[in-house]
Amino acid sequence: MNLTSLHKQFLEYLEVEKGRSLKTIENYDRYLSSFLKFAKINDPSQIDDEILRKYRLYLNRLEKLEGGNLNKKTQNYYLIALRVFLKYLAKRSIPSLPPERIELAKTPQRDLDLITAEELQRLLDAPLKEGTGGRKSTSLRTVSKGNSTEASFSSAGSGSDATQNSDSSGDLSASQRKFTGEAKHQSDLRNLRDKAILELLFSTGLRVSELCSLDRDSISDARSGEISIRGKGGKIRVVFISETAKDALKNYLNKRVDTEEALFVGVGAGKIGFRRTCLPAGRFPSFDRSQGNQFSGEDDIGKELRSGKLISSATPFTACLPDRQARRREKSKFSAENYASRADDVNLPRLGCPSRLTPRSVERMIKQRAIEAGISKKVTPHVIRHCFATDLLSSGADIRAVQTMLGHSNISTTQIYTHVTDKQLRDVHKAFHNKGPK
Repeated sequence: MNLTSLHKQFLEYLEVEKGRSLKTIENYDRYLSSFLKFAKINDPSQIDDEILRKYRLYLNRLEKLEGGNLNKKTQNYYLIALRVFLKYLAKRSIPSLPPERIELAKTPQRDLDLITAEELQRLLDAPLKEGTGGRKSTSLRTVSKGNSTEASFSSAGSGSDATQNSDSSGDLSASQRKFTGEAKHQSDLRNLRDKAILELLFSTGLRVSELCSLDRDSISDARSGEISIRGKGGKIRVVFISETAKDALKNYLNKRVDTEEALFVGVGAGKIGFRRTCLPAGRFPSFDRSQGNQFSGEDDIGKELRSGKLISSATPFTACLPDRQARRREKSKFSAENYASRADDVNLPRLGCPSRLTPRSVERMIKQRAIEAGISKKVTPHVIRHCFATDLLSSGADIRAVQTMLGHSNISTTQIYTHVTDKQLRDVHKAFHNKGPK
């Protein structure tokens, strides 16, 4: 039996007998395909120590697309996949290299990316803080030029400022005033959603994939402050929601008007959300850059835009780009604040209904909120998970309890937090360091 067919049967074994997730199977497939492509052999008995040595040398010298070589931890992923495959062959009594002959590379101790308690509090407060980019919404104003009326976008503050701005122009149509109100609603909803996400991450220590998989029902049933999470490997654990996170979730869900089952969805659907299917391929409204990027021209699309039918809460240029790649090319023209306001538009389905947030959208949101909070460090959802663990351990929590709440299968994974939270060592150093005779 050749290696190609055994490779396929191994993946089926992972799916059916081991019950691995599709993402895990994809990773095993990629790692094993790399080995088979390198080895150029068809018989499993041809896998020997010499091929293994050359393959390890190949991995150590393999360059990444962004530059640099694969780190030791990534190299171990390839070796682990090969070792599991060899165990599968041994289980079927197929002669090949014994799996125990594969030794993993020694990896350096993991460094923790942490932010201070003060920075964490600023991050949690960022979505609802006055003056941040998250509080601004997009409003519509009209500029009269001769016999034509042009529409343009302006950023309006929250509260009475936005209302005053929209009411002060007597020539605003009813549809335009309605759009301004809906834009304000979407801006408030986004801020409440971001606040709920941040509070829930810090309260529970969830992984970002676990957060994005939550449904409304799982939270609505959590009156006791406990919810069950299915984490890595399909393992179920209980996490606890703080009162602050409960209030943030309640405020967010009370603002939601859609029926989507996902707990966290992209904001910008409906009349305000601009779908890529709204514009025919190759059709764009023109803009007058001399007038502050206002709409100009009398094409059909421009008329629909001016009438409020196809208005987007994004900036005019990027709203009309037909594909994601083009939007990436254009995003450098705008500030991080404007980009954040449309960051999760691409997660909305074509029919204009809100869809579940992706982990990448959450990462983008947290990065933007960290900038608003004045945090120069790189902040990700996993950094908040680190903060959750270190907060518990520094307050005296048992490491086994923290291991259970984090969903770690091995206690050694949780022990990475102990070197930054060992209060006893700190007290010993304070009590005895530099206390000798002077």
